[in-house]
Amino acid sequence: MMDGGDTRQGDVLTENMVDTEDNRASERPGLEWDTMPAENADNIDAVVDAFLELGGMAGGKNADPLTIPKATEKFPFGAKERPVRKKLNLIDPMKKLMLNKASWTNAGPLLVLALLIFSMVFVLAERPYSMTLNGEFIAYIQKTETGQKLLEQASLELSAAYPVEANFRHTAEIGYTRDGVQIKTKTSDEQMILDKLKSDITWLIDGWTISVNNEHTVFLASQSLALAVLDDVKRSYIPSGDELTILNMEFVEAVELRMEEIPVGLLGSPDQAYRTLTEGREPIREYTVQSGDSYWSIATKNNMTVDYLKQINGAVDDRLGIGQVLKLNTPKPLLSVRTMISAIREEDIPFETVHRSNNQVLQGESNVVSDGAVGTMEVEYEIYQINGIVVAQRVLSQTVVVDPVDKVVENGTRVIVASRSDTSEAKRGSLAWPVRGRINSPFGPRSRGNHSGIDIDAKTGDPVYSAGAGKVISASNFAGYGNQVTIDHGGGLTTMYAHLSEINVEVGQEVGVQELVGLAGTTGVTTGPHLHFEVRINGSPVNPMNYLN
Repeated sequence: MMDGGDTRQGDVLTENMVDTEDNRASERPGLEWDTMPAENADNIDAVVDAFLELGGMAGGKNADPLTIPKATEKFPFGAKERPVRKKLNLIDPMKKLMLNKASWTNAGPLLVLALLIFSMVFVLAERPYSMTLNGEFIAYIQKTETGQKLLEQASLELSAAYPVEANFRHTAEIGYTRDGVQIKTKTSDEQMILDKLKSDITWLIDGWTISVNNEHTVFLASQSLALAVLDDVKRSYIPSGDELTILNMEFVEAVELRMEEIPVGLLGSPDQAYRTLTEGREPIREYTVQSGDSYWSIATKNNMTVDYLKQINGAVDDRLGIGQVLKLNTPKPLLSVRTMISAIREEDIPFETVHRSNNQVLQGESNVVSDGAVGTMEVEYEIYQINGIVVAQRVLSQTVVVDPVDKVVENGTRVIVASRSDTSEAKRGSLAWPVRGRINSPFGPRSRGNHSGIDIDAKTGDPVYSAGAGKVISASNFAGYGNQVTIDHGGGLTTMYAHLSEINVEVGQEVGVQELVGLAGTTGVTTGPHLHFEVRINGSPVNPMNYLN
């Protein structure tokens, strides 16, 4: 016996023990407790209940009592340090339970069922799902909720770029199955699944197409973007100038806007749509000039003519620079713009040359009495353009601002009679005019050197006549003169007719005065149609005006 009325027989608690602290003997016969703090009592009760239940399963009231450790005097319950307890002896009760056939007869089936259910739950909980997109495998996930969450996230992130009215959506079928999936299969990275859902699903919107001649050309996310692109195409062809008025702008082709279900992969930016409509689907090809290149070699390598290569690059000569970039093709717009504009331009009014006769001046000589002055006028045009290129224009009105002033020239009519023995045409002053027209460039010095003849205004195809009788000594294309005819009139006098578009005589042919020798033109080096006429005495050029009657 110990203080407090404890009764012990070895280490076994007997049914006669009495708990004087809390009357626990009346609740559990045969148990007596050392004095302990109240807060630990419930914990000990739970342990005791568990062992009593085991005792009942092992044989009920006739079962041997269980040995229960108690707190030592050195470390009582409630101490800061864990008390040292003796290990519970569970082996003997478990042996008795295993050997008790009645217990197995009653509890066996229940244990087997519980084990089977536990196994099934464990297997299903551990096996991941195979996630499919339209029947095709894309990833392994542990929970279907994860797949749905990632699908919603992909839709949310992608739809942020489109207006609400675009109705961002998809028609993909997402499936989940555990068939054929191993228990320990590693699940896929969620970011990888998210990226795959974004890229592999065909996302759709209610977008807008621009159709040209009933053919879809570009696809945009909204009607406002499509209208802005069409407006930009028109604006790009508005000509510059203060005196311009746009009368009308319209597309040459039939253009239509349509709202359709469009995969977002077909959508383009407004800039891409503009370039497609104005440049076409064929990209502009370019070539960078290298050492040794020429227009001929570049054109040959790219199966094109030299003239076309120069034309599309605006080349006016054969010069090329290393590093220069040449275009090898021109844009082929899918959409063209027809523009009608009204333009007011200031233009020159050419002056007229008035000829007067003066018998005090030798025939063939002339004097400029007064220089002419160019006038100006305002001309209003109606101009038609396609993609900025003028295709037609007509004059609406003309207003003279400054009148031109005529140039006055006095021509000599005095004739010197030569002796019978002198047959030189040069002294007779009797050469006829090969064509009739004003003198564009006189004989003598000029900015580009000495002019060896006179340039007489003429149109291409105007007839050119011989200035006197003689023999054709040359009729061919010669350097800067182009097509030319030279006639020997005898006595050292020759005349030449240059820049002809057509030659109508042959070498050795005898011609008379005012006989057709050719047609005026622009062959050789010339800035426009005219006749270059020369008079030479013994091979030296002289002023033709001194010999024309």
